[in-house]
Amino acid sequence: MPSETDYKRAFRASYKGWISAVEPGRGSDTGAADLLVLVGDVIVPVELKIAEPEEGMLWVKKPGIRPAQIAWHSTLWRSGGFSLFAFGIWRDKAWHTAFVHGHEVANWRDGFDYFSDFRADELKNELERLTGRFFD
Repeated sequence: MPSETDYKRAFRASYKGWISAVEPGRGSDTGAADLLVLVGDVIVPVELKIAEPEEGMLWVKKPGIRPAQIAWHSTLWRSGGFSLFAFGIWRDKAWHTAFVHGHEVANWRDGFDYFSDFRADELKNELERLTGRFFD
């Protein structure tokens, strides 16, 4: 099965717009999102994870979501910000993505309701829809 690094590479390659990777380093915030994605005129932090759908639920693969990541996204939300988790689903030899708002991941071990996912060529439209809903 492809890795989170493979998903990150594919996500960045398929997104038609400005995107910047955030790498951990000395002095950086613990738990910060993997990517900063320009959606319209808003920069959205996006955390990438691998997940698998099963019986209407989306299950995050190991190592899961770290407490520092939950804290970072929750603090951003409480401060008036917005972020997303993008869950990569490897199916039919291609990446699909399901999004969950960053402030909704604290109980990730319980899984997420899973309605649909998006192919790589649909990423930008879906991010614009999710972001527009928040900022309109």
